[in-house]
Amino acid sequence: MRLTENTLFDKRYQLVRLLGRGGFSEVWLAKDSYTKLDIAIKVYAPGQGMDSDGLADFSAELAGVYNLNHTNLLKPAHVDAWEGMPYLIMPFCSQGSVFKRIGKMSEEEIWKLIHDVAAGLAYLHENDIIHQDIKPDNILIDDNGNYVITDFGISTKARSTLRKSVIGGAVSSGTIEYMGPERFSDHPAPIKASDIWSLGATVYELITGNVPFGEMGGGMQKVGAEIPEITEPISKQLRYVIESMLAPETWDRPKAETLVEWASKKQSIDTKEYHSTKREIPAFPENNIPRTDNKSNNSAKEKKRVAMIVGGIVLLPVLWMLFILFSHGLYFSNTQVVVNCEANGLDDYFGEVNVYGPLFGTKLSDWWWDIKEVASTHAARKVNGGYRLDVSPNNSEEDRTLTFELRPKIGKNKTVTINQDRMDVKLTVSSTNLSFDAKGGKRTITVNANTAWEVEHPVADMYEVTTNGNKLTITVSPNTSSEDKSDYFNVKNKTGSKTVRINLKQTGKPSVEIEKLWVDHNVYEDSKKGMKIHLKMHTYNLKSKSCRAVAYFYTEEGTALTDENGSYCTTDGKVSCGESFKPGYDHALYEDFVLFMPHAEMHIKQNGGYKYYIKFWNNSASPSEDVGESEWQHFTFSL
Repeated sequence: MRLTENTLFDKRYQLVRLLGRGGFSEVWLAKDSYTKLDIAIKVYAPGQGMDSDGLADFSAELAGVYNLNHTNLLKPAHVDAWEGMPYLIMPFCSQGSVFKRIGKMSEEEIWKLIHDVAAGLAYLHENDIIHQDIKPDNILIDDNGNYVITDFGISTKARSTLRKSVIGGAVSSGTIEYMGPERFSDHPAPIKASDIWSLGATVYELITGNVPFGEMGGGMQKVGAEIPEITEPISKQLRYVIESMLAPETWDRPKAETLVEWASKKQSIDTKEYHSTKREIPAFPENNIPRTDNKSNNSAKEKKRVAMIVGGIVLLPVLWMLFILFSHGLYFSNTQVVVNCEANGLDDYFGEVNVYGPLFGTKLSDWWWDIKEVASTHAARKVNGGYRLDVSPNNSEEDRTLTFELRPKIGKNKTVTINQDRMDVKLTVSSTNLSFDAKGGKRTITVNANTAWEVEHPVADMYEVTTNGNKLTITVSPNTSSEDKSDYFNVKNKTGSKTVRINLKQTGKPSVEIEKLWVDHNVYEDSKKGMKIHLKMHTYNLKSKSCRAVAYFYTEEGTALTDENGSYCTTDGKVSCGESFKPGYDHALYEDFVLFMPHAEMHIKQNGGYKYYIKFWNNSASPSEDVGESEWQHFTFSL
């Protein structure tokens, strides 16, 4: 089942609103119907659920999470499954995740975050648990101001089980932007040091507003990229800690417990204590220096002369080869230099590289060439016999050309060109036809697009449109006319290649209009003498509505006549008569609609002038609505 607001989950938790959605889970704010408390509920494999085998494996994983207990871990209060969907009940952190704090945190707050998250990781690592997905979304702020880790304790096996349930295939655990370089190797399984790199990328983003290596993550370090400089004003100690966490080699990164210690020291960190590799070479003591006599000294000179002659003979061919190499250089042959790529990009495309020397066309090893620079749109990394190429999706509406270079040790670079197709523009809206009644009102629709879009107002007489993210709110003002109205506007992408028309229709105001009114006096109906009021009238927009016409009687001075027996009167005892009707058409004509008022029921006590008016009611509305009335009608009555 699909989870929506107001769903009663597992017959206990009322879902209030969606807090976040990942690749295989959703987190909801919910109300516990037993305790009346706000809680957070994390539901895995929402919608489709898991089969019995997957559910059994995953439930065992969750049981292990339930037994973990640390100040900086958001421990679940309850673990269960419903409709094949495993779920965790957790305390609701009203301050949300640190994702909202990107670019807004002071250095003091950054130190506390490093301390708290590292303390939680140290506890997990001590229990042989690797988080695998440290990032701003998974670090929450509890009610005490502590930073707590969520989404922990789910193993690679369990994550694979989830992904098979949700998207039908297993992929690597984690988020690419926060993955260290070791995760892009032939053996990408996460290790404890991988969590440290992810924390470093998170802290880097919280300070600068950007992850250090863009969408390619630590894969950029695999091709030699340096850590981008942090230009924001921070202490050298904090800069040192961040660079240590982002070290390319796993053994150069500090352990979690070391980070806790550093965060406690802050400004007193000795930046030499961790990465120092300098060694001193002891000298010989003077009294141990070997001594030689003249004979041995002359022998040494002769050996040196012979060695120089032999070395010269060997060196001449080598120098000649180097001359040939430098003058002609290496060359690439049978190497693909044009790669065609679809808009959705490439993932681990393999290109073969063949490099040859100028002497005898000898094929050389991979040592003789390298890859020169990449960009945020693509990354190439050297592998045995060629290169691996990753190209990000092209989200523009234009074809694009990307390049990188194969660089030989000697000679000219070889450019590899990537021709990537433009994206297929997608633009849809949740509804293209909106109907409003005469009262007007608001409607909200959703725009689904993979390019930038805008609203075009060709007419805009009867409506107003406001935009909030991918939501459009259309406000229509009341229609005071009995005629229907229609209008439209367009949603289109910026280049105008795709347009969706939104049609608006508003019904006219429900109303009754009198074309003619006449009265027959002193006539009889059911043996009662009275007056017949005849109406020729038109009804608009009242089809199938229960309506009533009522005549209200007054003295000429404006005092309502009072009923004495409750036969012909309003609920408050005022003299009136009425008849019900239900139009069969949007526009109906009544040629002779009759209201009869017996004289005796008006309870008139003296001769003189009197008056009445007729009002029409739509009783199908709640409450009943006034849909029209006549002018005052005057008459004289004699006893």
